[in-house]
Amino acid sequence: MQPDLNWLVNPEVFAVGRLPAHSDHRWYQNEAELAQKTMALRQSLNGEWQFAYSPNPAARPADFWKEEADRSAFGRIQVPGHVELQGYGQIQYINTMYPWDGRSDLRPPQIDWNDVPVSSYVRRFDLDPALAGKPVCICLEGVEQAFYLWLNGQFIGYSEDSFTPAHFDLTNAIRPKDNLPYTAQELQNADHREQLPNTGRTVVTVMGAVRGVGGIDSWGADVEPAYRLSAEENHRLEFAIQL
Repeated sequence: MQPDLNWLVNPEVFAVGRLPAHSDHRWYQNEAELAQKTMALRQSLNGEWQFAYSPNPAARPADFWKEEADRSAFGRIQVPGHVELQGYGQIQYINTMYPWDGRSDLRPPQIDWNDVPVSSYVRRFDLDPALAGKPVCICLEGVEQAFYLWLNGQFIGYSEDSFTPAHFDLTNAIRPKDNLPYTAQELQNADHREQLPNTGRTVVTVMGAVRGVGGIDSWGADVEPAYRLSAEENHRLEFAIQL
């Protein structure tokens, strides 16, 4: 399958090639690894990546995923990390209005194709010896909005959501040495769910910022004493959710 930018404005397409959700347990090769809490079957790609920031899809390096592509103009960025805190884009916080208010007249699933930033990431790596000859998957744990993924010139898949882990099978595309994964992320997806307030929301955070309970402005409100939790004490929380 070939990647398609129109997936961004199609509410029926939210994942392509993504593995089904599953448990997040840890895995060990033997009891010695378990005792030491080391995982030879897990390889981190955190660190410095090549990076290009584009203000919209038309300005993106569309063929950057090809192995022979010229990426000499790419900068560097730390992963994980916020793009806006590393010198790209614009830091903004919007509480009660949409990001495009006053600039574009949009209705879901529309997006403003002239104002949809694209971040392109590249990193070269060798597969750890412990993973050689085994099924290999990649997990992108903190991508905001939507992304496309390639490995060694092959399109792997697409996913949209905010900060929800997305897993893909790389077994058929990966090499023992000199692998090149590419992601183009932070393309604004079309359903606008990040901006829609949930008026029935209750938020509880422990050892974090104080947040409100209920209402459109609950993220910025103070908390009534009855709902306050002390980070100095142990708490047992029970939740019942009805969908």
